[in-house]
Amino acid sequence: MALMAFLSVGCAPMMPAPADKIQTLPVVKMGEAPPSDTEYVLYIPANSPIPIKIATQGTLLKNEQSALGSTSFTRDLYIYKY
Repeated sequence: MALMAFLSVGCAPMMPAPADKIQTLPVVKMGEAPPSDTEYVLYIPANSPIPIKIATQGTLLKNEQSALGSTSFTRDLYIYKY
């Protein structure tokens, strides 16, 4: 029973937010400054370049390496919190 309670609490952040709450939040386009005093929805337009940095480091590796690149989504993407 305790395990079931733990699992349900652990999954709580994965629950979708109420649509009526999300519709009242400001939408911020990727790259613009987000509001500091409220929650917001992040908007990433389709085909917008998204920078990616891949890095390797650690005590097991002889050399640290990194590579820069970019990718994009084929569809508009709206992200809220989770």
